[in-house]
Amino acid sequence: MKLVTEFNIPESDAKKLVAALTEEAVSLLTGAGASFGATGGDGVALAGGGELAKEMNTIFDLGLVNGEAENLPLVYNDIKSQASYRGRLNSFLQKRFTRCSPTWQSSIRSVPWKRIWTLNIDDVLERVASDPKHEKKKVFSWGDAYEPRRMDRRELQIVHLHGRASELNDHPDHLIFSMVEYASRAEASPGWHTEFRSEFCQKPFIVCGARLQEEYDLSTVLNFGNQSRARGGCPSLIVLRSFSPGQKERFERQGLLAVAADGEKFFKALIEDIENWRSDNEVTDEALNRGYLELKSHFKLLSKKDDSLVKRKVLNFYEAAETQWSHVVNGNDAIFEESKTAANHLATDSDAIARVSLINGGPTSGKTAALFRAALTLLNAGYSVWEFRGEEGFNVDELFLYLARNEKLVLLFDDCANYSSLFVELMEVADQLNCKILVLAACDLVRTRAVTADWRGADVRTISMSPLKRRSFELLFQKRSDKGRLGRCANLSEANAWFEFSKVYGGHILEWLESLENAHPYRDAIVNMFRGASDVADVDRNLLSAVAAVHRFGYSLPFFIFDSYRATYAQNEIFADKGPLQQLGYIDRNGARLRSRAFSEFVWNQLSVEKKYLWSKVIASTLAPIVVRSAIARRTLAYQIMKSLMSWQVVVSNVGERADDWYGELELACGWNARFWEQRALLASENNDESKAFSFAKKAVTLHHSDPFTHTTLGKVCVHIGINRKDQVGVDRFWEGVDSLENSRQIARDSGLEWEHPYITFFSHALRAADENHFKNENSSLNKKWAEWMRAARVSKAFPPNSIGARDLDDFDHRWRMVFVRNNKGYA
Repeated sequence: MKLVTEFNIPESDAKKLVAALTEEAVSLLTGAGASFGATGGDGVALAGGGELAKEMNTIFDLGLVNGEAENLPLVYNDIKSQASYRGRLNSFLQKRFTRCSPTWQSSIRSVPWKRIWTLNIDDVLERVASDPKHEKKKVFSWGDAYEPRRMDRRELQIVHLHGRASELNDHPDHLIFSMVEYASRAEASPGWHTEFRSEFCQKPFIVCGARLQEEYDLSTVLNFGNQSRARGGCPSLIVLRSFSPGQKERFERQGLLAVAADGEKFFKALIEDIENWRSDNEVTDEALNRGYLELKSHFKLLSKKDDSLVKRKVLNFYEAAETQWSHVVNGNDAIFEESKTAANHLATDSDAIARVSLINGGPTSGKTAALFRAALTLLNAGYSVWEFRGEEGFNVDELFLYLARNEKLVLLFDDCANYSSLFVELMEVADQLNCKILVLAACDLVRTRAVTADWRGADVRTISMSPLKRRSFELLFQKRSDKGRLGRCANLSEANAWFEFSKVYGGHILEWLESLENAHPYRDAIVNMFRGASDVADVDRNLLSAVAAVHRFGYSLPFFIFDSYRATYAQNEIFADKGPLQQLGYIDRNGARLRSRAFSEFVWNQLSVEKKYLWSKVIASTLAPIVVRSAIARRTLAYQIMKSLMSWQVVVSNVGERADDWYGELELACGWNARFWEQRALLASENNDESKAFSFAKKAVTLHHSDPFTHTTLGKVCVHIGINRKDQVGVDRFWEGVDSLENSRQIARDSGLEWEHPYITFFSHALRAADENHFKNENSSLNKKWAEWMRAARVSKAFPPNSIGARDLDDFDHRWRMVFVRNNKGYA
């Protein structure tokens, strides 16, 4: 490989990098060095920052000498500080850095990048002819609204983190050049800076022509470095013409493999290696390849061998830690009967278009452990199992290009209730293509009904972990006995242990496991930490608070937020055996987690209301810039976290009576978001503040009129007001709510994604209205409307025959008859 022979890049690194590039998994970050050789719009060759600073010092007669004359931020700031110079300055920058003439930079655009980020203000890369892989490009400046990549991969995004000279006429002050401008730009916002931090922390990058030492607006994330090698094995590189030994050491500390090379020569070699790789791995079926790339981009192939170059920390499974894949692969736990049942269901042929094994249970019931055990069983039976990464949604049509030709492929989803729309799409496309799919999933017990509804038409086998069956407990007891890890119960018989587990600990498996080897000191340490009774630094308390704030919902704290609170520790040191927080948490592919979700809940509950208010608001504010409409449609990780944080029940449980104040402080960041107003409306409705509830719900509908959820929220608010107000205004508001619920039904039906909530809302509130005195003149209308809704529900996809929902309809109809019999009103 040219990367190996010409630049001494280790062969294993070079292979991983080239393979990742062909999969469009690598981003590019460019600095001034990437524009060397190009000519500016005024005919002058583009140079580095020092040369540009000296030229500007001369042109504007600043009189700076020595090092000051070469300091671009200083020179730029001195010029801009004089009002009479500003027009000339912008004119100079526009002439130099627009309508540029690229030279070798065409080779940069020939590489199939995930995204190009640039610290330059010139248009060199934009003026390179489009490459065949990307039919079009889309250019953003740092102040533009964030927009996730298109899922069809036919569009290349180029993002200018410091602004664009071509926009100086419309935005004369948007450049980030001087120290003042660096200082005035909050690193966590707007959206593009936040997205860069998120990407650079964890995904593979090639940095070209940027020394990363004066980008003060990005200093935090650049200093913390890149973790792509530790995350997935693919290295990140920095390519410079030269660098000192000290710089090389710093780059390596930042997770970057330093390569001394001329940019033109490096990219020529890189393209040759990419072409050779494609030749050696020739794809005769382009559609199949596209499907594989979609699968690999959003799912991780589970394997019994960890081939990452940097091993992630594994918590001690026997101290009641959250189950990690390596725990199951290493045989640390028993294979429960529930796991065997789940695996056997998928391995047994069926005429159904989809077979789904759904493992459910309450908190800390062992759902994830059972899910992984079933996956390992299928793996041993010759199936390939792909675990959903949960970073964002996937393109279902593209995915089926691969699924349609792989019968023994299983898709695994943990906490699957968060991805209902994806499941409905999977079923629809599977039906259209007559392609069978296999799904292994887990969800909370309370969300089973909704998840099952998402898989209408599938052969769904529901396996419950709550309560844990005696046989499964016996297997667990025996496994820990064999491993010598029964702790205080080592001398107990299995029968006595079962009695203690089921009666004393109420069947709560995590609490019983924690008691075996006295894992409770972890909790004691947390209590002491937040009471100030330990020597743990504030930064560690802050870190634990931030991780717990997110992990209690089952998500990892994203790397770019985690990095903001881990002080000087390296990522893999913070939870290391000799690290400051030792066995309290670990790093996974998406960020930081604590010992278990239940443990995170425990940590969170140690915080005062003031701290809960602060941390939930800080994280919501940090995520807000990248939770845009397209991110919501893609179900990104940031959106999933934000959705959980904004739930009105969650906010009330966090801050009690200050809930509305919490929403109010986020209005500037989240006011465009219909869900934000929905949750405020539901909160106000719960507090019987009907004016706020109605106004907020109407605002949500205005923002997202085509969304059935916003209409359901408005309907729920209105019918609630209708019941509580004992006057004609209440009656009118009730019927307005019914109209809104009907709108929700219609929109959902048109989209093919019907759901039961508008029906349940109508039936439950109509039952209450029928018993209210101020509805005495509405009996006929209520009866007629009830009949219409019941007929619609009986044929709706939201209530499949023989389902729990269908039985609920029977119960509602029975109660309706009883109301009218009791009140002697008759029944339609």
